[in-house]
Parts: sequence; structure tokens; C-alpha cells
Amino acid sequence: MGAHLAALPADRPVYVICASGNRSAWAAAHLEAAGFHAVSVAGGTSGWARTGRPVVRGTDARAA
Repeated sequence: MGAHLAALPADRPVYVICASGNRSAWAAAHLEAAGFHAVSVAGGTSGWARTGRPVVRGTDARAA
């Protein structure tokens, strides 16, 4: 994770998401310890989708 910290914005929150929310909670805690304002998305991707928020799937997801 340390090699990519410089690519993260230091002036706004960083939202972290994983499938269930467990790994993102761990990552957000480590980012907070490194001085970032990190937020783990509650419920992970599944929780995000259940609330009706948009989900982009597939190999072109980065372009969306």
C-alpha cells in the first residue's frame, strides 16, 4: 500500500470500498494512521448496490 500513497489526495476524503466492508475498514484505518481522511463505505459494494447507487461492472469500469 505504501507505494501508492503519493497518488492519493491529501486535501479531501478518500473513500475505500471492498465486497463486504471488512478489508476496506482495515485499509481506511491504515490510511488514517498515515494522515489521510479515509472513509470505509459501510456494507461494501453489496451494501452500496442495495441502496440503489450506481455500480459499473466489466473491463471498461475505469473509463466510467
